[in-house]
Amino acid sequence: LSHSQYLDLKRHLPPYLVPVLVAGYHIGNRRGELLQVEVKDVEMNAIPQPQFRLYSDATKNGEGRVIPVYGDMVEVFKAQMEMTRRDYPSCNLLFHNDGQEILTFYKAWHTATKLAGLEGLLFHDLRRTAIRNLIRAGVSRKVAMTITGHKTESVFDRYDITDEEDLRIAASKMTAHLEQMALVS
Repeated sequence: LSHSQYLDLKRHLPPYLVPVLVAGYHIGNRRGELLQVEVKDVEMNAIPQPQFRLYSDATKNGEGRVIPVYGDMVEVFKAQMEMTRRDYPSCNLLFHNDGQEILTFYKAWHTATKLAGLEGLLFHDLRRTAIRNLIRAGVSRKVAMTITGHKTESVFDRYDITDEEDLRIAASKMTAHLEQMALVS
């Protein structure tokens, strides 16, 4: 999912799903993990970085972890928490639909992806997008694996997709490297 596709999909989703998309796009966590996050688990004033916690009983790999909140997640999470506290004070969940637990969102997702020209895109595909973006941003593999909840390099590698843009970047870097070597010779 390119950034422009992400923005387009964001425009087509119902408002209650936008925060879930934003989190999935940035951190690549599984849908089930995200939908269990409670407001009390989000620390927007944490120093030096806002963060939230996933507990071991809420993760597929059985390991809890702390996830950084960054990018447009910061404003989206702040707004979501404010709205939840104001309008749904008895709701403990960060992600909800009018104070009710989100169990599934297949129909809304399918409609939005179709309208965005991304028919067939699964929420799970955001794991690939997040991993790709983390690695391209220079985040170490170990840290990226911790954020996304991958235990093994082999599974992580299956999600780290290479595309034509990666090949163009590689060619550009090699051209610059070869030019630098020619100047030194």
